[in-house]
Amino acid sequence: MASTDQFVLSLADAGGAPLHVVGGKAAGFRPLAAARLPFPDGIVVSAAAHRRARESGWAAGSPLPDAVAEAVEAALPALAEQPLAVRSSAVAEDGGTASFAGQFATLLGVRADAVPDAIAACWASAEDGRAHAYRLGDGGDRTMAVIVQALVDADVSGVIVTADPLTGDEGTLVVNASFGLGEAVVSGIVTPDEYRLARADGAVVDALVADKEVALRRGPDGTVEEELPPGRREAPALGTAELRALWRGALAAEAALGRPADLEFAIQDGRLLWLQCRPLTALPAKEAR
Repeated sequence: MASTDQFVLSLADAGGAPLHVVGGKAAGFRPLAAARLPFPDGIVVSAAAHRRARESGWAAGSPLPDAVAEAVEAALPALAEQPLAVRSSAVAEDGGTASFAGQFATLLGVRADAVPDAIAACWASAEDGRAHAYRLGDGGDRTMAVIVQALVDADVSGVIVTADPLTGDEGTLVVNASFGLGEAVVSGIVTPDEYRLARADGAVVDALVADKEVALRRGPDGTVEEELPPGRREAPALGTAELRALWRGALAAEAALGRPADLEFAIQDGRLLWLQCRPLTALPAKEAR
């Protein structure tokens, strides 16, 4: 269990830490760990680090406080030989009543030597006016933890939710997927494939295969868009076996979470990895049958 003043902890330990220590996004690894679903290695720079920075007068554009920078530097060697994903994990984020998806910074393809600047960028996003207005109903807590995680060089990525977000029907799981990194899906760079799966047995109820013009790939210094050739762009991003694996994993995570879940995933060289798990918020009332 992490102490409330610990600046850095492993992502494996973060799932057991309180929300006010690691933030909502990092706490979302708890159901993944409980369900024994694989996720990339990483660390969490805790909310205590951001609190220390703010107490010392830190402002956007400033370097990390020395004590925080030293703790991050000591934790990075295990991740240093690969591009990294640096994601915000705000204390008020991804809780049971509201999702802050897209409101805070995410940086992909970050080199180890650029991680301190990426952490600072996540902190700065907590001061952004748009995000501040968005979270007024949550008391305006600006405290931010930050996840630093190995970036999966994904062949296919996407999102799966364990209820229909449009109708509230919990008998259907909905998958959105495309080629490359999942940021292309969540940020709307591409129109992804959509697959609807029956909760009872994982059968494909419906599939809409989109024309996916580009894939977002891991580059040497960030990410790059790759134009997909005709034929490839209209091909299904997921096959039957992959959809079955997603169905099983999503239901296992939902059971551990105790409520409908919204999950992000990536598939690299045939291996399925889970990147985020959060409650599915603002679910409408189920349609009358």
